[in-house]
Amino acid sequence: MIAAIILAAGRSKRMGSENKLLLPFGHQTLIQHTTEIILSSNANPVYLVLGYGAPEIERYLQGNPMNMVHNPNWQQGMTTSIQAGVEAVTEKVKGYMICLADLPLMETGDYNHLLTCFEQAQQGDARCIAAPSFQGERGNPVIFSSTWKPEIMALQGPDGCRSIVQANTHHLVSIPMADNRAKADVDTPEAYERLINRPFSTR
Repeated sequence: MIAAIILAAGRSKRMGSENKLLLPFGHQTLIQHTTEIILSSNANPVYLVLGYGAPEIERYLQGNPMNMVHNPNWQQGMTTSIQAGVEAVTEKVKGYMICLADLPLMETGDYNHLLTCFEQAQQGDARCIAAPSFQGERGNPVIFSSTWKPEIMALQGPDGCRSIVQANTHHLVSIPMADNRAKADVDTPEAYERLINRPFSTR
């Protein structure tokens, strides 16, 4: 099993006063769409890490078969949310797929492709780290072998697992993607406008 840890705890200051995860996307909110796609993938179990706006987000996700994790330290940055998610995983898993909640163009097949490539790479490297790439740029989600748990839990600072990846590129497997969906996050009102006005379907 590979656990999916969805990071949905941040304040999203660049979006202004809106909670971007509750913005409309098709017939759902952004967070409903993202969690539905990840839940339909081969990742198991699925954990959602909440912080800012948690009660409102939970109301939209009632009945979904995933584990809700509350990060009381969410204001300290992404690292604390990753650590809260990793610490919450009680099942014996091969790895942690660290997912962003604001990548709505990612599809179930994209996640499954990444999971398959990670599992294949892990057969030759138990310390494998896998990440999608497009035109030489790394995207998300990044999948870490569960052997990295001690290093993840020891991280300091707000920037997530970037330092682990940068210091261990010999364990990094770059997985080419056909397009930039793994980089199409929604951080600003302009990005959201481009998202909802694009000339193709939401799925």
